[in-house]
Amino acid sequence: MEQDSASEENSPSQAYVDASEEYNKRLSRTTSRISSQGIAIGYSSGIALLMVALIPVTLMKGSTFSLRLAISMSGIWWLLFTIPAIFWLPGGPHWGRGSKSTSNVVTEDMASGEDEDEEGWSLGRAVWNAWKRLGEMVRPSEMKRLKNTFWFLSAWFLLSDGNFLPHFSSCRMTD
Repeated sequence: MEQDSASEENSPSQAYVDASEEYNKRLSRTTSRISSQGIAIGYSSGIALLMVALIPVTLMKGSTFSLRLAISMSGIWWLLFTIPAIFWLPGGPHWGRGSKSTSNVVTEDMASGEDEDEEGWSLGRAVWNAWKRLGEMVRPSEMKRLKNTFWFLSAWFLLSDGNFLPHFSSCRMTD
């Protein structure tokens, strides 16, 4: 009986399950690390740009032109750092990169046999697919599966709106 349980633990299917679990754990840790570093770099660069934009706003005493300049700087900053992401991140448009097979990412469309390259890439289709994926993400089953993510997004939505928090400046403190 002991030999049977020992052989079950060392069976190829158990080894596959163990390897699969280890792979998923490492993938999750790696994805979390990359995501955390990306967020930290993004916020740091945003703060750096804010400090740079503060210079003309301060020197021009908050004139309309200085504010327009700060907003323009923000747009240029966003554009400059979005261009590398478009071309370097997997799953983006494949302009000048040959066929979809050169990408390392296997998407659901590729797995199902649908080849987007037959019709070519279009902005409208990309926007439609993004909204479709967003709609799939807000299903109750996905909300249960990604509970912490939805708590974070809900808190972020409420806090970033600014109208959620009471306006304490209009309240008077009495003794």
